[in-house]
Amino acid sequence: MRKSTFAHVKKLLLISTVLVLTACASSPQPSSQGNNIEAQPSRLESINNSPPEKPLPRQMIENLFLADILAFRGQHQQAAELTMETAKAFNEPSLAEESMWHLQQSGSDLKPALSYWASWDNSSDAYLVSNARYELSKQNFGETLRYASQIKEPSLANPFFQSVGATAMRWPADNQDRFVEVLKAVQAARPDLSAVTIAIALTHFYRFPEQSIELMEQLLTEFPNDEAVVANTAGLMAEVGDIDKALAVLDKFLEQHQSVDIQTQRLKTEYFDNRREPNFRPLLDTPDITVAWLVETANWLTAQGFFTQATEFSAHLAKRPALLERAALIDAEILIAQGNQGAALGLLMQIKQPEHVTVAAESFARMELSSDNLTVIEQWYDERRIENPSYSEQWIQLELRDLCGREEMAVCRARAASILETNPHSFSALEVLSEILTRSGQQTQLEQYYEQFLSYNPDAHLIRNNLAYGWISREVRLDEAEQQLQIALSAEPENPAYLDSLGWLYYLQGNLTLAYEYVSRASQLVDHPEILAHLITILEAMSNQAQADEVRSFARERFPTITWSTER
Repeated sequence: MRKSTFAHVKKLLLISTVLVLTACASSPQPSSQGNNIEAQPSRLESINNSPPEKPLPRQMIENLFLADILAFRGQHQQAAELTMETAKAFNEPSLAEESMWHLQQSGSDLKPALSYWASWDNSSDAYLVSNARYELSKQNFGETLRYASQIKEPSLANPFFQSVGATAMRWPADNQDRFVEVLKAVQAARPDLSAVTIAIALTHFYRFPEQSIELMEQLLTEFPNDEAVVANTAGLMAEVGDIDKALAVLDKFLEQHQSVDIQTQRLKTEYFDNRREPNFRPLLDTPDITVAWLVETANWLTAQGFFTQATEFSAHLAKRPALLERAALIDAEILIAQGNQGAALGLLMQIKQPEHVTVAAESFARMELSSDNLTVIEQWYDERRIENPSYSEQWIQLELRDLCGREEMAVCRARAASILETNPHSFSALEVLSEILTRSGQQTQLEQYYEQFLSYNPDAHLIRNNLAYGWISREVRLDEAEQQLQIALSAEPENPAYLDSLGWLYYLQGNLTLAYEYVSRASQLVDHPEILAHLITILEAMSNQAQADEVRSFARERFPTITWSTER
């Protein structure tokens, strides 16, 4: 089984605890405040929430310092391993959480590290949050909720339920109903998690708007001071056009609380009712405004075409020297919206801070650029990677995603090959080449890239599996394929993709007993159509038609959009 390598790192994705629905919005919008599900953990905040009774151990400090040096050099895999070992040695889950971030930067699969973490700590909130993040990134929503429901701190658990609930709004009806049953079971076990009820209301909203609003109103009586509950209740009311009722909910909250987010939602709700430009300027004097709020509000104003007010927000940010680049990003967005891409490109070329490069890349992706400008951007990315090598892999992903998204496949392929030549550890460049060469049927050339990558990265077992499966698919070099898969499985013995690949190799060699052993193990670990198809074929070859039909029946129910062979 060839496992897809096209999984983008989303380190900076913010998933808020407050979903702001507007009367004309088609999907929930995040507020400026809330829990950051994907952000890198803060080492100092994690370890030193309260003043320590004694200094941190010297060995811990030395290890973390060395891990930072490794990360700066771009050696994120080694930084992750050192940080994880330090976490285990000092029983500090927050450091294990930081190890996950290093692994994300390296492009490695987090699952083996999470399994290792579980061997010495499988109950801390840090462990559970990291697993929930991982499963959410893979869109394994059932597993996401399983971990989230075990998180003891409600403020850490709630964002996951709300995030999945917002996603479930777009699911087919049958899937929604099954999901709501799962949520109701969690709701009974964890009444302290208000977002579980929010998720139920969001999931059923487009089919049962009245019942969803009624559910939120009941929740509001129980959690009248919960901003997420207030925001979602008002948001759903506004979505069905009941603006007055939505405003009443927001006003009642604001009578007793100072909240920039709720005031902001009130202004936006009024705008979608009367279409008059809302005046956010008085909120600039509010003591508790955040940089995130300034940025999000400026971007919202830009999207609605209120450029003068958006420019004022940018100027407010620019008062602080550390935020000059952030202000420049907003100014660039305003210029793009006004059609002045040349001036916008000039501003974006000046961006250097790592956290802003990602935002600049998103702006590039929305611009119509000439070939000359694409070359200029390539040079800009090269300079940024030299200045900040620890972010190299993340920025390679962004650049290649932009090029491929422009349908410039020849340019994208050439650029990925060039990057891989100068940076033979770039998983992102290899995965782009993999997608392009697979699509064009150039399997032999792809395998050459795989072998070259493995010579520099012998621990890249996902690539080892894909190389072996390519040989298996063409029924060549089968002995070498078996050797490669045995190496991969010795490192990750429960990886279903590797198990399936080896099982299918044994099937082709006529060893049905071993074929069934490995593929059936893979099918027990994950529901995947290719694994199930292999299992059906093997069972039929073993003349076990009854079990083959049973697996086929399950596969049809699990994957109804796929055409499965008819029972014999």
